[in-house]
Amino acid sequence: MIKETILIVEDDLGLNELVSERINTCGYDTYKATSARQAFLWLKENTPLLMLLDYSLPDMNGQEFLTNLQLESIQVPPFIVATGQGDERVAVQLMKLGARDYIIKDTDFLEMIPLVVSKICLEIKKEIKLQQTLNELEESHQFNRQIIENAQEGIVVYDKNLKYIVWNPFMERLTGKTAQSVIGKTPLDLFPFLKNTSKLENILKAIEFKEINAIDIEFNILETGKSGWSVDKTAPFYNNNGEVIGAISTIHDITDRKRSEEALEESETKYRELVDNSPDAIAIYTDEKIVFVNNECLHLIGAKYIDELIGKNVFEFVDPEYRSFVYDRMERAKNEDISIPAAEEKFIRLDGTTCDVDVKAIPIRFNKEPSVQLIIRDISEKKRAEEALRASEDRYKTLIEYSNDLIWTLDVEGKFLFLNDVAILSTGFKLTDWIGKSFVPLILPEDLPMINDIFQRTINGEALTYELQFKKQDNSIMTLSVNTSPIYNSGIIEGVVSFGRDITEKKRSEEALNEYMTELIRFQKLTVDRELAMIELKKEINEIQIKFGQEPKYVIVK
Repeated sequence: MIKETILIVEDDLGLNELVSERINTCGYDTYKATSARQAFLWLKENTPLLMLLDYSLPDMNGQEFLTNLQLESIQVPPFIVATGQGDERVAVQLMKLGARDYIIKDTDFLEMIPLVVSKICLEIKKEIKLQQTLNELEESHQFNRQIIENAQEGIVVYDKNLKYIVWNPFMERLTGKTAQSVIGKTPLDLFPFLKNTSKLENILKAIEFKEINAIDIEFNILETGKSGWSVDKTAPFYNNNGEVIGAISTIHDITDRKRSEEALEESETKYRELVDNSPDAIAIYTDEKIVFVNNECLHLIGAKYIDELIGKNVFEFVDPEYRSFVYDRMERAKNEDISIPAAEEKFIRLDGTTCDVDVKAIPIRFNKEPSVQLIIRDISEKKRAEEALRASEDRYKTLIEYSNDLIWTLDVEGKFLFLNDVAILSTGFKLTDWIGKSFVPLILPEDLPMINDIFQRTINGEALTYELQFKKQDNSIMTLSVNTSPIYNSGIIEGVVSFGRDITEKKRSEEALNEYMTELIRFQKLTVDRELAMIELKKEINEIQIKFGQEPKYVIVK
């Protein structure tokens, strides 16, 4: 059990100790201060149940001490004043300042301490408990007021004479009538239209027979122009003794709901027209029995008349391979009250053929019964197109795998995305050496500007043909004749694809041929050209001999 603390302010150490012992016998803890300053500092951090204050202290008197506490905004606890004999006048002054009692320091002083302290502490505890009760009551009243004022429903209380005694803000907004104009009046004083309803009868039943009733009321208040629908629930209103002293009604505005119901009824015909003309097949089933189908559903299943489907088990039209899967989806839609996204299924037509469909399941209420609406789309053509696409992709994959050319793709940053087996085998690298890596380290430094230009032009939309030299894994040089084109995805270029044919041997043969032709030309210059020069020289010698009357020395064969 936690003991309350009593502060003793007494400068006489011996007397302070004796007073503390007497107070301890009453079941209270004590804090002993021997000066006003010590008590002042302690009160800044603590709140005692009671303070026993000696009026005459060495540093200030009791009145000055209390004044300083107030100046520093320190709470002054309940206190008893101890004064010397003949100081009754001082005690009376302090009583006016709030002292709960005073004790004269005479021969009976120590005997009086337990009596006065116990009496005053009991009074303080009663006051604290009373204040707590009042606070709780006020909080309860405030809480109830807040509930009534902030409630998102009408709260109305009638006395036994059917006069209004509570009319909350919700009712003011609903009816346009203020609480001030309503309190003290009866329903018929303000709302004559209630005469034709069972509202008054329900209030009287609540008061007289302690019944609780709820009714829908259509209201039309001419003065404010407010109209609509409300649902009123009326119950007896009891006092603290359990006696019925009136009735209390809670009113919900259901105008929007009523209008929605009317709008729903008006839209049913339009909805049926939309459903019947929907490009999707629509079917509704309750307890696995088909209760509704539209025209497209008849066409999908191959029926001519609605009677061919109504009443049939919906799962009869599901391919046996899919029934377990479909059943689980439909049960989930119904039991968990959630829409199930479309999934591929296979239906059986009345003629025994099958069709591929996408089916979405939506939980609904049909004729007030929990049901499931199926939205069915025939995807047979889509499936055939997908199969044709897969076949085309397979052929393309085969072409890639068995091609004699090196094939690779790069992203727009020039990093490898794909290489076929020929590219891997021809270069000697592993696949992990390529994927995600840049092509730049493979290019000869002198060719890099040209290749970078070609790459940029390709990702800008050009298709180009060029020769490419690069280092193989063994550092030997490989020469390719390359065709490069951009790769498009939804009209956006996302990379390039290249087809390379190995022309290394061809280039080597061309180089060898060029070297051979060069050698032939050089040999020709050394042989044929020399022979021609000798013939010219012999002609000149013959001409000189003829000029001097001699016979030509050389026979020249033409």
